[in-house]
Amino acid sequence: MTLRALHEGYEVIGIRHGWAGLVEMVRDKSCDNSENFQALTEEIVDRAGRTGGTFLHSSRTNPGRVYEVRRARAFEGQFSGEKTT
Repeated sequence: MTLRALHEGYEVIGIRHGWAGLVEMVRDKSCDNSENFQALTEEIVDRAGRTGGTFLHSSRTNPGRVYEVRRARAFEGQFSGEKTT
C-alpha cells in the first residue's frame, strides 16, 4: 500500500513507537515532533521488507490509560483513563 501511494504521488509517513508516537505528539507547528514519525520512501520500505521486523518500533501504550504527564496537550481532558460501560 505504501509503495502504491508513493507511486501515485502521495507523501507517506510512518508513526514511530505505535500509539505512544501519536499520544506524545504535540499539535503545534513550532514543536519538533520528528521523534514521533518518519517519512517513508521506496528505499526505506524495500529495505524493511528484506530485513523483517519493525523499523518504526512499537509500544504497549493504551491511549485510554495514558497518565496526564505523558498525554499531549492536544488530548487534554479527552480521556479519563476509566472504562465506560
